[in-house]
Amino acid sequence: MSCLVTSLLRQSKGTIFQEPSDFRPEREGLFNGSQTYSHREKYPMNRSNFQVDRYRHTQPNLAGGSKTTFLLVALALAGFVAVIILPELGFLKAIILLLALLAAVNAVFSSLTVVITDSGFEYWFGMGVWHKKIPLTEISGSAVVKNSWWYGWGIRLTPHGWLYNVAGLDAVEILLKNGRKIRIGTDEPEKLSVAIDHAIR
Repeated sequence: MSCLVTSLLRQSKGTIFQEPSDFRPEREGLFNGSQTYSHREKYPMNRSNFQVDRYRHTQPNLAGGSKTTFLLVALALAGFVAVIILPELGFLKAIILLLALLAAVNAVFSSLTVVITDSGFEYWFGMGVWHKKIPLTEISGSAVVKNSWWYGWGIRLTPHGWLYNVAGLDAVEILLKNGRKIRIGTDEPEKLSVAIDHAIR
């Protein structure tokens, strides 16, 4: 029995994950001029279960993103341990709570990721907080804009609609077919605007 299993394994080795010799991404509909073809899209897949990213970009916040979060957590833990070992350092409790709060806020808004697929425009903060998706069929256009400094960062309601931003003043204003507008902060506004306009054609 063991000899039979060994023989079968030898025969199947190297063929389980072998790409069909006659496979062509263009023929399978996985690649056209507006999409990116990478090694992850080598094998034919059902388009209903497969989305190609037309655009993807993550912008860190001004505080340094996740690295700053880890630093704040480390400082808070160090202060907590110090208070346990030396109770006379109880005055540090307020500082520890402040560090923990800053770490939580920075973790939520550590970055802003924007993704455009074949079907929608998606964006979220940090590791997926406030994940939103807008169908491409609901977008009528976009424009590169500059925010006023007093609009701030995070999630803000401005005279131009809701703003989602983690750093800088540059943004792309997205006009929806229902008349609403939203602004997405980004450090590459021209590239994002072109990607949106190309995706909704």
